[in-house]
Amino acid sequence: MTKHGLLALAPQYTTTSELLSTSAQRRGMDVEVLPAHGGAGTAMGRRGGHYYGGPAFAARVVDALAVALLEPSDDWLASLPFEYTGRRIAMATLGEARRLSRPAFVKPPSDKSFPAAVARARAGEF
Repeated sequence: MTKHGLLALAPQYTTTSELLSTSAQRRGMDVEVLPAHGGAGTAMGRRGGHYYGGPAFAARVVDALAVALLEPSDDWLASLPFEYTGRRIAMATLGEARRLSRPAFVKPPSDKSFPAAVARARAGEF
């Protein structure tokens, strides 16, 4: 156990969790992938912890990890400078997106109410 904290990861592997894990380990943090059946495993009771994973799994482990969950505002990605994203990102309502006259990558900002996809500007496309 290190003195630099803990990164607790949901059991589902993602490329982002891999990047965060590598970065945390470089900073001297312990990294633990939590058990798939819920619970905090050996992370329970650890101080200085951080969690990365989805909200449904987080709801089952947040108390055992003794962490507060933070969620960015819906416009966080659109508010990043172009130099970080390399593309134009705009936040719009679904109705506004349906009126676009060009193809666009459209996704909900914080839920899975419809699948992310590149959509042509046609009524009913997304």
